[in-house]
Amino acid sequence: MFNAECEERLKYYLSTRHDTIPYLIISDTGNRMYARLLQKYFEKYTKKLGFKVSPHTLRHTFAALLAQKGMPLACIQELLGHADIRDTRIYAKLYEHARRNKLD
Repeated sequence: MFNAECEERLKYYLSTRHDTIPYLIISDTGNRMYARLLQKYFEKYTKKLGFKVSPHTLRHTFAALLAQKGMPLACIQELLGHADIRDTRIYAKLYEHARRNKLD
């Protein structure tokens, strides 16, 4: 989630950039970050870590953490852009577990 700390870090990052490229994330060479290059980074990290890492992994982890913190599934559904709440049900078990722990 975008919070005050994210804002400060983003402001710092932008203050260190000395270019006029209109993209937020750029490559090491200062060019636009293309999907294939990003995919190569994930492949590199997968090898380095010894388990698969992908944009979907990050998305799933984000949603799972929100569920564990007790965020309602309808909110998670909206953040993920799921048209149907059934697509968000994978997080229901985590949501219920987090809810029970808060009640204990």
